[in-house]
Amino acid sequence: GFTPLIKYNTSKAYMGEYATGTLETCLLYLLGFLIYLVNAVALSCPGGGWFGDVISGMEPGGKRTGWIFVSVVCQILYLGWNVHCITSPVSNPMRPLEERRPWKKGEFATVGASSSSE
Repeated sequence: GFTPLIKYNTSKAYMGEYATGTLETCLLYLLGFLIYLVNAVALSCPGGGWFGDVISGMEPGGKRTGWIFVSVVCQILYLGWNVHCITSPVSNPMRPLEERRPWKKGEFATVGASSSSE
């Protein structure tokens, strides 16, 4: 998702002096909201390829009501996740740029790692 990227890039606690300024922060949050809005509309409107297409072709009844319920639940969860990302405090500061990421055997990032067992 885009929302966590906005949260970390705008956080002075995480990015320190590299965090975005006030204008950039406002623009990023506006862009994040617009992306959320487009995704939310596309999720439920006919032509979006998701629930709207499924629901619009159904006759009124229990099955259609069930799909509408699923669509509403998905919208609530999607909104809740975005709000949670924005309102959660950043718990750990960013590692200094000069510091290498610690590597543990079996992790995915093995580029440049030594072949000796640790």
